[in-house]
Amino acid sequence: MLITLQDIICLLPQSWRKHVLIRIIIKLFPFFEQSVVRFNKNAVTVVDLRDAEARQTLRTKEFERQLFPMIDALLPDKGTFFDVGANFGCCTFGVFNRRQRDQISYYLFEPNPLVISCLEKAKNVKQNKDGDFAIVEGCATDRKGKSNLSFDLVHTGGGFIDRDGIGVIENIVLDSFIRVAGIKCIDFCKIDIEGSEPFALAGAKRSLNQGLFKAIYIEVSTENLERQGQSAEDILKLLQDSGFTLFWCREEDFEVFTHLKEHETRIFCKGDEFCLALLDSFPPNYQTDILALHDTSRIMKELQVQTKNNFSSQCMEVHLS
Repeated sequence: MLITLQDIICLLPQSWRKHVLIRIIIKLFPFFEQSVVRFNKNAVTVVDLRDAEARQTLRTKEFERQLFPMIDALLPDKGTFFDVGANFGCCTFGVFNRRQRDQISYYLFEPNPLVISCLEKAKNVKQNKDGDFAIVEGCATDRKGKSNLSFDLVHTGGGFIDRDGIGVIENIVLDSFIRVAGIKCIDFCKIDIEGSEPFALAGAKRSLNQGLFKAIYIEVSTENLERQGQSAEDILKLLQDSGFTLFWCREEDFEVFTHLKEHETRIFCKGDEFCLALLDSFPPNYQTDILALHDTSRIMKELQVQTKNNFSSQCMEVHLS
């Protein structure tokens, strides 16, 4: 088996696995800049190690473990998965590693040409070759044309759209993409685009209203949204107006807002579990990811039956088939 830079770094004591050491190595040996990285046991992608988050995944071999039980519960065996703001594809390839026997179609939306080159390599890595991956290059927003992407090599995932800048990246209006591609249902959609989430949702408004999106896991960062002249309320209102119920879903939020534990719904599915709590408003100066479930989704109907549509009265357990 080919020895990777990650294999070498992870042979070192934990205290030696420093970002500065990796930066020195890729400066001396530039061919290591784009490297294969394994994470969450057997998932594989390709990253650019000039990026700090990519180095962290290399060092720890971990990526967002709490997210995947939720996706497993919401994404059917013959489902469609949208990764809007895919970055290096850890979310997509992490799901694929868990669901290799399932017939899932994966769409990775990413505007950064540097990251696109890594994604193309990642989908051709031996462990990923059997996956149905479509890499879509462009900025997910609400209008045709082009946008400028501002980013730096230290944090490629923090790149953001400057809608009024000199456009160099093609825009993607999700409604148009979905119509042209003939997609009838998006079972799970992850959106993380550094404050442009309201624009992406606005560009998918027709599909949202038609119930094509069943579950959306979306970043809400008040700081990033303000940079784009938007607010958390813009996201919440658009989703609620389109028939979605919104939930807190990250473990960290239940620790920060301890009252949520008094009203949590603990979901058990496929041998894993996760917690949800109803979200009505979003606090100022905060950043997290929330889960939106469409009222027509199978999962929401099952939750409504088992909880009698009362998510906030008390702690309860729900076992999903």
